Amino acid sequence: MNQVNYHRLIYSFAQNYLNIKKVEVYDINGRLLKAFNNVLNLSIQTSGVYFLKIYTNSEIYNTTIIRK
Repeated sequence: MNQVNYHRLIYSFAQNYLNIKKVEVYDINGRLLKAFNNVLNLSIQTSGVYFLKIYTNSEIYNTTIIRK
């Protein structure tokens, strides 16, 4: 399984388990790069550090990802 499919599998599981409504992707400078309502696709982003803000029905999660 390649890295992109692996990330989609994890996102799909999280979306079903956490009931994700929206995901926002920010760069290291805090600029909003993209917002996704149902499919998270980082395959077009360059390598670097990104911050995700994940909205569910009841909570907002923040996490950091490193794209190699």
